[in-house]
Amino acid sequence: MDPILPPVSPRDIGLILYRRRWAISLLLAGSLLGALVYLLAVREDIYAVSARLLVKIGREQAPPASVMGSSPQVVGYRTTEVNSEIEIFQSAQLLLQLIDEMGLDKPGPPPPVPAGLFPRFKYEAKRVVQFAKDWEENVLISAGLRPRLTQREKVLATLQQGLMVKAAKDSNVFVAVLSTPYRQGGAQVLNGLLDRYLRFRQQLYADGDLGFFQGEVASSLDDLRAAELQLQDFENTHDISLLAKQEETLIDQIAHEHSRLHDAELVQAAAALRVQRLDAELRKPDPNLGAIGDFPRDSFQQNVLDQLAGLQRERAKLLLVELDNSDLVQNNRKQFQALVAMLAANLRSSLADADALLGGVRTTATRLETELHEQHAATEQWTALKRHVSDLEGSYMAYRKKFTEAKAEGDMERQQLSNVAIVERPVDPIQPAGIHKTTLLEITMLVALFAALAWVAIAEFFDHRAYTAADLERETGAPLLVEIGGWQ
Repeated sequence: MDPILPPVSPRDIGLILYRRRWAISLLLAGSLLGALVYLLAVREDIYAVSARLLVKIGREQAPPASVMGSSPQVVGYRTTEVNSEIEIFQSAQLLLQLIDEMGLDKPGPPPPVPAGLFPRFKYEAKRVVQFAKDWEENVLISAGLRPRLTQREKVLATLQQGLMVKAAKDSNVFVAVLSTPYRQGGAQVLNGLLDRYLRFRQQLYADGDLGFFQGEVASSLDDLRAAELQLQDFENTHDISLLAKQEETLIDQIAHEHSRLHDAELVQAAAALRVQRLDAELRKPDPNLGAIGDFPRDSFQQNVLDQLAGLQRERAKLLLVELDNSDLVQNNRKQFQALVAMLAANLRSSLADADALLGGVRTTATRLETELHEQHAATEQWTALKRHVSDLEGSYMAYRKKFTEAKAEGDMERQQLSNVAIVERPVDPIQPAGIHKTTLLEITMLVALFAALAWVAIAEFFDHRAYTAADLERETGAPLLVEIGGWQ
């Protein structure tokens, strides 16, 4: 049975490679050129910095230590706590704080233009590639296929994309790797992130009692000072130091005025009764003024009554010898009427004086009672102010005690080690991460060589043209008579 493919000698392989030399050279040269352009202009070197952190048996998850007692022991640790620390480390809020504090979103100065020919070519090629990338991004944004981001959002996205945090297997250590296109500066950024992470997590786990009690101490102290000033002003205004003596004096004065008021009421009642009796007698045809009542001896009223009584006796004698309309009787009556008018005026004047005295005594008693009520109100207000100051002072002392205890607890906790320790700090790398450019170039050339050989094999398989005398004999089935030129 004849083989499907004719036997191929090394000479035939050499002829095939020689015949396809330009295609192979073009393919290898194109691959080499494309690889050089990609490695030098398109591909960015990535520099990775790493840090290792150990999550120890910590105290943040335990109840805080008391002032009188020691901190309780915490044993055991689960993987969930390590994962929680990883989530805190790569939180967007922490990255935004890092961007704002370090000013990563602020544009830096442009890199200087290199002096050499090859570095200058590399520099210009990168500029062209960056211009193409920016143009592509603007086109996508204009077409609505990509949102427009601020510089801060771009830096955040870059950090989130370049930061990789993972937990080591069967370990309490997690590794943070930050990949950047810059050889220098990555370690500074990751170190800043580590420091802010340690402060940030302490704030998350810290107890807020210290700040609360500190604010309450300041607030209660302000209230206490305001109340003390109000009490002092009140005492200065109302002369509180003589308050008890003033109340005692007012009580004595009120008692005296009440006694005077009672006497004035008796005097007024007696004067009113005499005036009433006088009016009643004057309405009679033959008044008997003795019904008015007694008066003190040698008083004006008593003297007038005595004169009136004398006139009545004299008129009675005259009526025995004279007529009623006689001059003597009429003169007697006129004198009697004059004395009665004088007595009535005197009694009414005494009643008016008694009314005035009674009104004055009542006014004085009312004023003194009002002053006493005001003193009682001032005393109650003063007592309330003192009670308010005492309450505020007690509240201030209570909050101050709690603040002292919370501060002592915070100092005790700060003296203890944190449950996260940095095992390895990041440093700027010397070599870029990943496969070296020379290795990539060698791999590219090897792949290009295999591709060229594969292309030659396929091309030869589908190429049925005759290039040698053996090809003619094989195709025609006739012997070769003569060969002109060709291979020697």
